Amino acid sequence: MTDMAKSPLELTLLETKLSPPRAGQVEVPRAPVAEFNVPRTNKSFCVVASAGSGKSTFLRQLYDALESEGHRCGWLNLDTRDNAPTRLVPYLFNAVGRLLPGGDAGQAPVDFEYLGSLELAFSNLEVLVEQLGPNCVLFMDDFHFIKNPQVLEQMNYLLDACDVHLRLMLGGRELPLISPT
Repeated sequence: MTDMAKSPLELTLLETKLSPPRAGQVEVPRAPVAEFNVPRTNKSFCVVASAGSGKSTFLRQLYDALESEGHRCGWLNLDTRDNAPTRLVPYLFNAVGRLLPGGDAGQAPVDFEYLGSLELAFSNLEVLVEQLGPNCVLFMDDFHFIKNPQVLEQMNYLLDACDVHLRLMLGGRELPLISPT
């Protein structure tokens, strides 16, 4: 069992980690996202390509298209520091909490007084997911940075818990080390 901080976490969440990238002034013309046969019912969808190939831009365009279809979309940009559960978990809770009915992009929806173990944190995250309405999608960009075996194990657990309430859209430079369906 991986122990997490047992005192209040002093963490300022960076809004840029919780927001899709802005559209550039000039974007490479692409076929409309609607023309891509992106599964609308799978638990997850992965975009894997090399650096600079336009993964984040494609995911942002997909985010915009799904939002215009009425989906509630959230975003989490990942980096190597997110292998630390004490950093990743508050961001995951915040990203999922923003998808709750009435969720506000400017508020942290969860009090992180005590998260206990990583397993307990992800169990609590699953409870939060069950409170989501239908058609919620969480985009996790640069997932290739996640290498911590305990975090990956719990991400698999979260993926297994996904149903009509939440779908994951993963972007990265290599196939994720989890088992998306």
